[in-house]
Amino acid sequence: MAPHAAPRAGLELLLQGQILSQIEESQRVLGALAGWIFDRYALGKPGGEVARRLGVLMVSGLIVGEGLFNVALALLIVVSGNGTPLAIVGEAFAATGTVLAGLAFILVPLGLYFWTWRRAKAVVA
Repeated sequence: MAPHAAPRAGLELLLQGQILSQIEESQRVLGALAGWIFDRYALGKPGGEVARRLGVLMVSGLIVGEGLFNVALALLIVVSGNGTPLAIVGEAFAATGTVLAGLAFILVPLGLYFWTWRRAKAVVA
């Protein structure tokens, strides 16, 4: 083992942590921007206040659901001793999975905002 292996490994882990935290932070910024755009769109429209409140409830549910899922996943990882207990496809699917995850990251919230807007119109009508 080379004498510089341990510090290099530590540096790589540190950089991975910084990159992951930047990715997480960019998701928060994009979510805040999407919420702001939705609020501005709803402002002054019939059912706009209801849509804003339903949007807050929807996003709160997503945040809580993600937290609960991550706790359950961590428990599953510890109990199974497997770092990827829910993996159903191999490494060859990584590139396709990344593209599909990116599309889902955009389309699912967009669909939920449209659904929220339709529900708000139904409440007001």
